[in-house]
Amino acid sequence: MFNICAWKAWRWQTDSRFYTAEIVQDLFGDWVVRLGWGGLHNRSGNTSSILAASYLEAQDIVEKIRKRRLQRGYNLMSGGYASRSRSINMRDI
Repeated sequence: MFNICAWKAWRWQTDSRFYTAEIVQDLFGDWVVRLGWGGLHNRSGNTSSILAASYLEAQDIVEKIRKRRLQRGYNLMSGGYASRSRSINMRDI
């Protein structure tokens, strides 16, 4: 079962760079931390995903990222909001 209510997203920025992190579930229902980063004034950037053993581990991963972003001078622009509004059971689709 997918718990879309638990999906969350964060965005950090400096004057020239951005960094995003999302906690989501993949097609198998496993928790994944999706990362994105790049320049605000150019087309540079990349993405990466980290498979987490649980939702709590995904939260720990994002907490470490949050601390690192703040150490590097990034400001939290938005964060921790649920990116979806309800749970979906794949058997109902």
